[in-house]
Amino acid sequence: PPYFETQSDPTTIYAATKAAVATLANSYHRTKGLTYTALRYFNVAGPIQDYTRTVPPLFAGVILRHLGNNSPIVFGDGNRRRDFIHVDDVNAFHLQCLTDLRTDNQTFNLGTGKSVSIFEIIKMVEDITKKELGFLQYPEINGEAFDIYANIDKATDLHYLMMHEVGVHALNMGGNKEEFESILKQVDNLIKVKNPAALKGRQDAIDADTPQEDLREETLAYL
Repeated sequence: PPYFETQSDPTTIYAATKAAVATLANSYHRTKGLTYTALRYFNVAGPIQDYTRTVPPLFAGVILRHLGNNSPIVFGDGNRRRDFIHVDDVNAFHLQCLTDLRTDNQTFNLGTGKSVSIFEIIKMVEDITKKELGFLQYPEINGEAFDIYANIDKATDLHYLMMHEVGVHALNMGGNKEEFESILKQVDNLIKVKNPAALKGRQDAIDADTPQEDLREETLAYL
């Protein structure tokens, strides 16, 4: 079932910290008069993702491995499903919150209301790169949900409309591959812009079949 704004049952430390901040903001509202808006991002995707994170965003991580002719790394079951929303749609709601008083002291889910599996994303990248590299399986991250997607009725009730489909949705949601191809190109171009030496660094880093935390350190050494 979809995840509603009224639900809060964090399992991981990461989720618990986000829930704690939302609770703190509400406490300041009730005791100090703070006006706030809490936004629950599901999986934000789009151009210029931060691929240098210890565990990169799924899109960037899969793309980088393919650019180096290496199998993508999957933590746990590749059938796990997530709700991906385009970064431009997230920012559009940010702007709406600045002027729409109906968002004051409220919590909103930001997602598409649909989920896509990790395997579907890998298949999309394979279709674009024309490479079938399989995947490397690592132990799952404790506390991760198997299938999670947002109920976005509260946001859409404010006439919020998503204008994009993340490229992977071309598989079964009527999107198109051009969006994803743009993401792939921009991830590659970002490395080129920062430092020409990063080209060699990226290749050296992603040629090794190492976990993502090691990949990050090796890549950052050239940036």
